[in-house]
Amino acid sequence: MNDKVLLSRAELELTQRIQLHFPVRQLSPETVGLWNKTPMSILSAKILEASTIKCVITTRFNPGNFNGLDKSWKLIPEEHDSRCPDIIVDSSLIKLAVMIQSCESDGHGIRGEEKLKRLKSSGNIRLTADWFLFFRRNQNLIPKEWGEVSAVYFDGDVLLHNNCRWTLLLQRRETWQWDCESLGNLYFPKEPSAVLNPLA
Repeated sequence: MNDKVLLSRAELELTQRIQLHFPVRQLSPETVGLWNKTPMSILSAKILEASTIKCVITTRFNPGNFNGLDKSWKLIPEEHDSRCPDIIVDSSLIKLAVMIQSCESDGHGIRGEEKLKRLKSSGNIRLTADWFLFFRRNQNLIPKEWGEVSAVYFDGDVLLHNNCRWTLLLQRRETWQWDCESLGNLYFPKEPSAVLNPLA
């Protein structure tokens, strides 16, 4: 690996995650010095510029700072899928999980809470609100397979608002638009959830 990519690694957690994919070889003192002096924001940007890794979380989703929501919306900590990584080497690893059985897909659908329960039981890693934010901002990196469905849900986090539980989604129109859906509503086969196989 060349020094340009090595210099593009972020600090702390992001550095450690990248090193899982790119083992560190011997670095010159000059490289180490430049690496340590480079601000986090520049390092993160250079990851996307210099590396083949394009899907990297650099911004956390905060409902209180998200345009369209406010501080009355809260993430539910115990619903967060902590297995979800901050780096996805290849977006083709993301799968669309449909938790509806054939006998339930005749227009009836299932409630969101039941869908979430089945997702958890499946063992798949549910993509979180951080990934919702990432793909909303980087729509050119959305896997082409998503164009075959009407919406993609990010069930790795659940929001609480007005005593209701909500999940974030991207809805396919002329461009991908964001929305929230109550887990009390019905869900259908063309509304899958973005997941990762934990064994991939």
